[in-house]
Amino acid sequence: VCLSLSSKKTALEQLKHSVPCNTQLTPRQFQPWGRTRYLELMVVVDKEGFDTFGTSITNVTLEVIEIINLVDGLFSSVRLRVLLTVLEIWTEKNPISITKNITQVLHSFNRWRIQHGPAHIMHDVGCLFASACNRQHSSAVVSFAKHTYIETAVHVAHELGYVLGMEHDDEHCRCGNASKCIMNPKSTVSYGFSNCSTKYYFDFITSGQGQCLNNIPSSIARFVPQRCGNGVLEDREECDCGTEEQCKSDPCCDNTCRKKEGAICTSGQCCKDCKPLPEGVVCRKSTNPCDLPEYCNGTSEHCPEDVAKQDGTRCAADGYCYSGKCRSRTLQCKDIFGEKAQAAPLQCFEELNTKGDRFGNCWGDGTATKFQKCKLENVLCGRVQCTNIRHLPQTEDHSTIIQTPVGDTWCWGTEYHVGLDTSDAGVIKDGTRCGEKKICINRTFLMVCTGSHGCE
Repeated sequence: VCLSLSSKKTALEQLKHSVPCNTQLTPRQFQPWGRTRYLELMVVVDKEGFDTFGTSITNVTLEVIEIINLVDGLFSSVRLRVLLTVLEIWTEKNPISITKNITQVLHSFNRWRIQHGPAHIMHDVGCLFASACNRQHSSAVVSFAKHTYIETAVHVAHELGYVLGMEHDDEHCRCGNASKCIMNPKSTVSYGFSNCSTKYYFDFITSGQGQCLNNIPSSIARFVPQRCGNGVLEDREECDCGTEEQCKSDPCCDNTCRKKEGAICTSGQCCKDCKPLPEGVVCRKSTNPCDLPEYCNGTSEHCPEDVAKQDGTRCAADGYCYSGKCRSRTLQCKDIFGEKAQAAPLQCFEELNTKGDRFGNCWGDGTATKFQKCKLENVLCGRVQCTNIRHLPQTEDHSTIIQTPVGDTWCWGTEYHVGLDTSDAGVIKDGTRCGEKKICINRTFLMVCTGSHGCE
């Protein structure tokens, strides 16, 4: 089970009019897919899965490789490669409790992955192959050793779909002539993503959420055999167009992994008709006020590394740029309560965040760590307080919204239940402006030094 985004009925309604239901969108119809992207996957096999295959590390490894190869093929329609970069097998005992409560298992596995996982080896998503039936929540739990290879592969693809912004298909979604596709809410073996899933993934990429998929792996993990024709550029290859059938339609690369005569480049966002695009052509548009566009340099086929404005640059009415995103209390209130919402006045933050309870604090989860009252200088860095609320948002189970009168103002806030497998929307985000040349980091104010005058 993975986290999924909230319902996007508007996007689906638009999709009905713009894309026929029996059409499967191809990479050529969506320009963001003009290049191949790479999802680096960590797979962990639990103790029961290890025992099922005769306590043989070799057997388990071969099983996992076979399944991930099938998953890789399922994502080919959206030009996403799924590469196994980390494989860990729990041969002695499980370091987490594996129960039939999938939500709890996912929570425990995600916490283990962050705290004890192999951080030195690059991976984008962690997947637990267990006996049970964003980097913070990029995890999945998949039942292992109880199904055929293709059934398990479709299940893995379904769970990865959540991580990539996809939601369950409804009656308007089709994959070719089939009515049940990979993201169908009912368990089924399918070989394609629907037009709806394709649209969700397109939105995910164009919104800038898939940046970790843009890096081309410098070296493929030892689990993937190096060979010409696997679609991955490897040592001593000029290009790799994939299978012989795929290479027939490639104008730049041949099936021996060499450039065709006259070809200068073969792929990349800055390569067109086998030649580099001219200098100054935009290859990656800005996705938000704090992101910068990137341009082709006229010689390389690859788009330069994604860059953003300097942390501390002003954005919006009350915001600063931080890690490529515009952070402000007003924007955070809009995310929670809708476009009409505004950040509450200072008196709301002073009144509520100095209480040290689940609705107003500067640290703690109420269980392992007690809630801590905010010091006055840090009240704008505790929990967000909002006003001008016109409607209540749809929330997760066990979530609470509170309305508190302070003077003549109604202050609105949220609480967070530590057992939920979602991020805490109500805590002030790092990088949020909390005063002149001040931002919040870890719920404490920090001075911002930018430009030639620094913090003077």
